[in-house]
Amino acid sequence: MRIPVPVVSLALLALLLSTGAADAAPQGPRVTLRTLELSRVEGTLASMDEKSLTLAASGTTAARSFDLDGVIHLAFEPSRGTPLRGPRFRAHLVGGERLVGRFVGPGEDGLKLEVDGLGVVPVLFEHVLTLESMPTNAGPCHDLVSRFARPESGDAAYDAKGDEYAGTVLEATAKELVLESARGRERRVAWDQVALVHLENERLTPAEGLRAEVELRGGTRVPVAKLGLVDKGLRLALRSAPDVAWTAAFDAIVAVRWQGGRFDYASELPHTSERRPYHADPPGLLDPKHLDRLFGTRVDRRVSGCPLRVGGETFRHGFGVNSHSVITIPLNGKYASFRSSFGIDDEVLREDAEGGRKGNVDVRVLGDGKVLWEAKGVQGGAKPRRVGPLDVKGVKTLVLEVGFGKELETLDRADWGDPILVKAATR
Repeated sequence: MRIPVPVVSLALLALLLSTGAADAAPQGPRVTLRTLELSRVEGTLASMDEKSLTLAASGTTAARSFDLDGVIHLAFEPSRGTPLRGPRFRAHLVGGERLVGRFVGPGEDGLKLEVDGLGVVPVLFEHVLTLESMPTNAGPCHDLVSRFARPESGDAAYDAKGDEYAGTVLEATAKELVLESARGRERRVAWDQVALVHLENERLTPAEGLRAEVELRGGTRVPVAKLGLVDKGLRLALRSAPDVAWTAAFDAIVAVRWQGGRFDYASELPHTSERRPYHADPPGLLDPKHLDRLFGTRVDRRVSGCPLRVGGETFRHGFGVNSHSVITIPLNGKYASFRSSFGIDDEVLREDAEGGRKGNVDVRVLGDGKVLWEAKGVQGGAKPRRVGPLDVKGVKTLVLEVGFGKELETLDRADWGDPILVKAATR
């Protein structure tokens, strides 16, 4: 049977078009983007530079570009990967980085960690604030930093028994951490016995303007000095070591988060906190520093050290408090609005052993002494309450107050999740 020429031409044209469309299909990762306006957008990451990112066109949807100063986070779909074997540590660095990796040996003036998603990263002692051991079964609540106090001066190491080794860290060998005591005596702690090490280094001054943080599977978080899109991954440089760059593959990335553009997190700003216990302890009975570790305000963690989590929703940024708590944040008229999520942390659902109680608090937000928002009888087990957006134009001082509810201070462990301050427009 002879096929008419026009039909053949249309068939070839359709084939060519379909082949071209396949060749032009975007090869980037699937992502979910959340903007400052709280919209959630799904798509394929096509491009990204220092100021904006673009999601590729697909079907009937045109390509979309977003300014990074209004993007809260970009979530990826990481693969599970292969768990790292051997002694693991979490290195808190002066630039705010938190590297979780397997100890692979000594390095020049430091040590080397194999970090999931980055490979082997040299870690200089001059960049380390704290080195924290990570047992194989360590979960998201693993937190030794709050248990072992940082010395007022010098370095200090603590072993698995809790014994302290004060002095100066000299070197890392393949088997041991070596310190020198104040009397010049060398002290050695085997790596499998090291619980935590504090080093006397100063944090870097927080970066100004728009800045990004990359989170990798395994718990690594990197506030980056430089960030760029490369084939099959992101090229990033640590703030503590900005002259060296690593590539993180897309399948190892959990999220990229921005701040410092059009908005700031209240928890990242200078603030003061005050704890007002229902029953004041007699002076001198308990160490105030110990009480603060148990009940004081914590940034980006709940009071007990776990991630902030309310009603099944986890928050990267925020305050974890215990009633009665008063957090004071100077705004100096620089911000236009405030919003947050608030609720009793899900921790009480596991620890509730007191007749079905799950915490009960009264909460207020005040601007220069005026009540901007309040709620009474907030209980555990509920979804987080949405606070705001509240008008704070011209406000000099913002106060976040969590007071006692009907159950006094029993299980009153509350969270302010993602407390965002949108900047006032400048002329």
